[in-house]
Amino acid sequence: GDADAMYAWAGISALGFENQISDQQALEFLKKAVAKNHVPSMIEMGLLYSIGKLVPRNREKAIEYWSMAKNLGSKEAEVRIAISNLNDSTVSKNAKADFQILKDNADKGSIFAETALGYCYEKGVGTKEDKAMAIRFYRQAAQRGNETAYNSLKRMYDEQIGRAHV
Repeated sequence: GDADAMYAWAGISALGFENQISDQQALEFLKKAVAKNHVPSMIEMGLLYSIGKLVPRNREKAIEYWSMAKNLGSKEAEVRIAISNLNDSTVSKNAKADFQILKDNADKGSIFAETALGYCYEKGVGTKEDKAMAIRFYRQAAQRGNETAYNSLKRMYDEQIGRAHV
């Protein structure tokens, strides 16, 4: 019945390290932990809905779970909502505000927000495209251990080298 334990067991199962519980049981553990106001479980449920793992893909449900976590003070949930809004141009009515949320959270040390800013600058999402700024944010996050940022940085460098040899 412990929310932290249910969250951990569901995560271990999702990663394939624990086969004693089914995916459905892992999902039920997360739902029970959410009912106990367990913020990491809310964020995880939002992620599952955003990518369609264990549940049908549903952006609205993802936002619903992240909003619950945000209302309980989660900055990570706030960042995830902003990223989701920026990536869905039909939803983002205020791209500047969503982009500012990423900047504010990156300034406060969020590796996730730094990586997201790298993406925004690389692709021109919510801001003007700026490859140098993309590299800066990807590098900052990669140096702090973010694998997505590292891979994005590597890809950008590889693309640059590929262009130089053409």
